[in-house]
Amino acid sequence: MCLGTKLVKPDFPVSSPLPDCSVWEFLLWCCRRRRRWEVQGRSMMPTLSPGDQVLIDPRAYRLTTPQVGDIVLARHPFQSQLYLIKRIQSVDDNSYFLIGDNAPESTDSRVFHAVPLDCIVGKVTSFF
Repeated sequence: MCLGTKLVKPDFPVSSPLPDCSVWEFLLWCCRRRRRWEVQGRSMMPTLSPGDQVLIDPRAYRLTTPQVGDIVLARHPFQSQLYLIKRIQSVDDNSYFLIGDNAPESTDSRVFHAVPLDCIVGKVTSFF
């Protein structure tokens, strides 16, 4: 099935690489504890490429707060129908500065500024 780890080389420190989909993550998706999402743009390359599928944990931040380095699915703060997959670069007063790993091709917090926690839909837990 899904083995290995995809290496991440962003411009800033990352806590850990994004793992491939495991059997456990797949079972959580089957039990509707994860949501599947397809990567559309090139803003997270080389970590995630267009067409990659990721699993999102929408409950990840119920008991904990998002951390620097987490890859998250977030609603665009001005276009609520638009969803973005970005990495948390910094945290300031419950606002999260989101940035793409491929900065030249990313529309992120450098454009729309930091986002509140309620814009973060969930944490990306794995890809396939």
